[in-house]
Amino acid sequence: MLNEKRAEELLALTTKMIQAPSYSGQENLVVDVMKKFCDEHKFTDIHVDRYGNCICHIKGSKPGPKILFDGHMDTVPVPDKTKWDHDPFGAEIVDGRMYGRGTSDMKGALSAMLAAALYYAEDADYDFPGDIYVAGVVHEECFEGVAAREISAYVKPDYVIIGEASQLNMKIGQRGRAEIVVETFGVPAHSASPHKGVNAVYKMCKVIEEINKLTPPHHDVLGDGILELVDVKSSPYPGASVVPDYCRATYDRRLLTGETKESVLAPLQELLDGMMKEFKAAALGVEGSGWGILGVDPMSKTLVICGAEKHQNVEIPGLVPILVCDVWEHAYYLKHQNARANYIEDFCRLINWDDVEGRYKDAMES
Repeated sequence: MLNEKRAEELLALTTKMIQAPSYSGQENLVVDVMKKFCDEHKFTDIHVDRYGNCICHIKGSKPGPKILFDGHMDTVPVPDKTKWDHDPFGAEIVDGRMYGRGTSDMKGALSAMLAAALYYAEDADYDFPGDIYVAGVVHEECFEGVAAREISAYVKPDYVIIGEASQLNMKIGQRGRAEIVVETFGVPAHSASPHKGVNAVYKMCKVIEEINKLTPPHHDVLGDGILELVDVKSSPYPGASVVPDYCRATYDRRLLTGETKESVLAPLQELLDGMMKEFKAAALGVEGSGWGILGVDPMSKTLVICGAEKHQNVEIPGLVPILVCDVWEHAYYLKHQNARANYIEDFCRLINWDDVEGRYKDAMES
């Protein structure tokens, strides 16, 4: 039972938890708080594993099932404390509410589970079947599941209760998580002459726009299999005066029961394949203009473009064609012949034509 003394003790424990900053990989201060609480009370043992997880154990007097209460110790960062109305590590109580980073996600729950395990054992005079474990997990915010598997291997629980916030409703399941990375490639150029390059970020913007149109799968209990953009990076970084030739977008995908890696990736792959086909269609002259023939001049053995409306309308006798390309997007490499090998490699990635490099080598040897 939660009497007044225990309520004060629980409040004090939660306060100490909040006042101990614990960004991912820096959870040691919270571990110290948990260990001190267990040392001051009758816990059977405490185990801190190789990852830094803190596992607190109370053993019953009889054989029985193992129940594991699980909660992560780490929190997301506080970028700017000045934007908070209350100190994020102050654990201030205003109008019956405690404010601070991690109060609900999830140091409040972790404190409550630790106290509940102790109070149950005390009320039963430790005469109960089985074992109670309360685990403080590290790195959940950035490597969800990795550290938790180490705890499961150590405890081998029969039942697991996760203390994530649920508005005090009993939840019988949780969505899984996958991280999906999408990449686009371009051609670098000076930002003063962007027409000489291909901006990989612009390409990514188109991809992101199309991905946003996808309809997520739905489960009656778990909800939607959400696909959310969480990070975008470009290269080179910082860009300064360079058109970025690479962009990487990271998505957080929440998984539903019955889904597989293949089923999750299938709609994305179908979408990207469709966009790639449109790109190839344009490259073959089906739509738009400004496309020319990239080939090898048999006399100079250099890469040239001919037959392009926007660039030049010349014909080269004996031209050995390699592929059709956009003059403006790839003019950079035509002006830097020493980069032609990279040109072939980059274009292979852009349009996924595996035989282009072979065509180039054959043309140079002809």
